Amino acid sequence: MQDKQQQQKDGISRSEAFHLMYFLANVHATCISPFIRSAFGAEHPGFVGLFSMAFILLVACNDPTHVTHMYFCAWVCALGYRRIQSHRMLCQGVLLHSRSAGYPWVAMRIPFVRKESTATRIVEPMLCLITGLLLIPLSETLGAMVMGGFMSFGIRNAIEAEVMRKRLQAMQDARIEQEYYSHRFRQPLKG
Repeated sequence: MQDKQQQQKDGISRSEAFHLMYFLANVHATCISPFIRSAFGAEHPGFVGLFSMAFILLVACNDPTHVTHMYFCAWVCALGYRRIQSHRMLCQGVLLHSRSAGYPWVAMRIPFVRKESTATRIVEPMLCLITGLLLIPLSETLGAMVMGGFMSFGIRNAIEAEVMRKRLQAMQDARIEQEYYSHRFRQPLKG
């Protein structure tokens, strides 16, 4: 109990820092994802989208070339298009997780990419890095923001992969426990 109180006095806990890191990475990745992903869930981007919008506008205020203002308009249009696309898919009966961050359609179009995990863990961060480098002559501010996607996509995708691994492990543990208890129920111990 004293450790918790001491942590509250000293600052945020590791868990809170982890959640904050994921949130910030997700906000930044959402600034880019409508251009490189499709098939978002019905609730995506939700609350994170508001922070993404504010982040893009904050970046645009610091861009002397005003290219980021055009990026913001394109982002709003792309996000609207993705929402319409998701609505159509739901009406056709396609099952999507409501908060799905989408399918990496750009990364999957690269010839050597066969698995979605390769697309999300390796190709998408690299696409952000390369695209950001290409944008720097046009706008250093926008180029730096897009290059930052290398980190934000990497962090977000790594965290989501670890969460999925932990959930699958918990499901496997639950199955083992249920089989054990089922066996015990059918063959009770004598004595």
